Amino acid sequence: MEMEKENNTIVITYLEMIREAGRQLNLRKKTLAWRSLFIIWPAMIAFILLFYFARLGGREFLERHQDYLLPAVIGFFIWIFFTIFYYIIVTSIFAIEKRIWLDSFFDQKNLNPKDSWHIAKKLFWTVLVVWLQMLLRFYFLPFMFYSTFVAAYIYFGANLSQQIPPVASILIVSGGLLALIIYFYYLKIRLRFLWFIFLDRYKTEGFSHSLIFQEMKKLNEISKSETFKKALLANLGADSLGAITNAMIKELKAGLSVLGKGGELAGGLIGAFAEEASKQAISLGKIAAIYVLYRYARQLSYNQPQTINENIYNLLST
Repeated sequence: MEMEKENNTIVITYLEMIREAGRQLNLRKKTLAWRSLFIIWPAMIAFILLFYFARLGGREFLERHQDYLLPAVIGFFIWIFFTIFYYIIVTSIFAIEKRIWLDSFFDQKNLNPKDSWHIAKKLFWTVLVVWLQMLLRFYFLPFMFYSTFVAAYIYFGANLSQQIPPVASILIVSGGLLALIIYFYYLKIRLRFLWFIFLDRYKTEGFSHSLIFQEMKKLNEISKSETFKKALLANLGADSLGAITNAMIKELKAGLSVLGKGGELAGGLIGAFAEEASKQAISLGKIAAIYVLYRYARQLSYNQPQTINENIYNLLST
C-alpha cells in the first residue's frame, strides 16, 4: 500500500510539473516577449548597421572615406563591448526575475512586471556573490583539475609521442572533457533548489551564504529519491526542446533569405528575436517544473510547501 501511494505521488508530480510550466508560460507570455526584445535590442541594432554597411560596400566604402575608418572601428568595438556586457547583466537580472515570478505567484503576491524587475535589480549584487561562491565550491576544482591534466599531458606528450598513438591521445583528452561535461550537467541538477532557497532565506534570521548551501544539501538529501530523476528529465526535456526550436528557427531564417536582401534582414532580426524568446520561454518552463519539486522537498522537510519572505517584497520600497 505504501508503494502505491509513492507511485501515485510520482505520477501526480510529473503531471503537476507539466501543468505548472504551461500555466506560468501562459501568464507571462507577453512579458517574456518584451523582456526578450529588451535583452537583444543592442545586438539587433549591431546587425542592422553591419547589414547596411555591407550594402554600402564594406571595406571599399571605408577605403573611399578614410576619415571614417578610425571612428568606425572604435565605435564598432565600443558597441560590441557594450552589447556583450549589457546582455550578461540583463539576462542575469532576468534569471532572478523568473524565479521571483514563481515564488511570488505561490506567495499570492500580485507583482506586476515593473515590480518584479525592480526586486531583481535590487538582488543582483547579492546574487552575484552567491553565484561566485557556487563557482568556487562546485566548478572551480574540477575545471582546474582537468586543465592541469591537459596541460601536463601536452607538456609531457612530446616525450611520450612514440609510446602513445595519436588516436589514444585524442580519446584520453576528449574522454576527460566528456566526463567534465557530464559532471557539470549533474551539478545543474544538484543545484536545482539553490535560488529558490536564496529567495526564501534572504535577510532572514541567521541568513548567510553558507546557510543557503547547507539547506540545499538538506533538501537534496531528503528528497533525492523523488526529485533527482524528475529534475534530470525536466532539464533534458527542456534542452531537447531548445535544440528542436533552434533548428526550426534556422529553417525560418533560411526561408526568408530567399526573398532577397530585405528578406535576409527580416530573417536575421526575426530569427534573433524568436531564438531569444524561445530560450527564455523554455527556461521559464524548466524553472516552473523545478519549483514544483522544490515545494515537494519543502513539504517533506518542513511539513509546509511554501514560506513567504517579506524581506523580498520590502525591496519594492527601497
